[in-house]
Amino acid sequence: MIVRTVTSTACHALLDAAARDALEPLGMAPLDTSTWLDDHGWWVVAADFETLGARGTRLVIYADFLWHLRERPARTVVARVRKRGCLLDQDGDELACAYESDDQFAPLAAGLAERAATEVNAWREGFPTMRSWAAYLDAAAEDGGLWREYDAAVASALAGNEARARHWFARVFDHPVRPELYPDLDQDDVVQAQRIATGLTAMLDDDDAAFRAAVAERVAATRARLELPPYALD
Repeated sequence: MIVRTVTSTACHALLDAAARDALEPLGMAPLDTSTWLDDHGWWVVAADFETLGARGTRLVIYADFLWHLRERPARTVVARVRKRGCLLDQDGDELACAYESDDQFAPLAAGLAERAATEVNAWREGFPTMRSWAAYLDAAAEDGGLWREYDAAVASALAGNEARARHWFARVFDHPVRPELYPDLDQDDVVQAQRIATGLTAMLDDDDAAFRAAVAERVAATRARLELPPYALD
């Protein structure tokens, strides 16, 4: 237990130093001891140096949309970084490194942080706008899934594609809510998603600006929970 604790602490310290050198120049900021955020207002991209105790560290890049009220970002769109490829097109062995000593791990941490910077730049280029996210989410939601469909609906509306937004909101309402006598683990999610979608679709019917303002209010609340600075959500 002592060895694992020391190993984890040493990994975090070396990764933090490496991340500061590689990611701070990109304008990223730490969320915690292992995760750095690239803030895009409506969404964030995270570089997570996922330390696995004595088993080493791997790099995970993911994005989350801040219209979900959460205490920390979720891995909504995620890639576990591998030796080849970039963005969501990863190939080869998982890019991971084990800790043996500070001298051995320091250059590995620096390499991992540099790869994180490369990946974050790829995500910036691949998803520079809400329109680009709307296109991606529209395709991803075709495979189904309550929250995929919900995210596709919100992103489409924010990107100005009202027809696709209505399509995906309709799919959200297609999910059945089971009676209380037959509890389902997903029931609370379905109820929550449909309740929020009801309010948003009503605003979409009346006023695009009201829809945008309602989503922006949720985003601002999540940003406050994450202690992110105010952002002009235009």
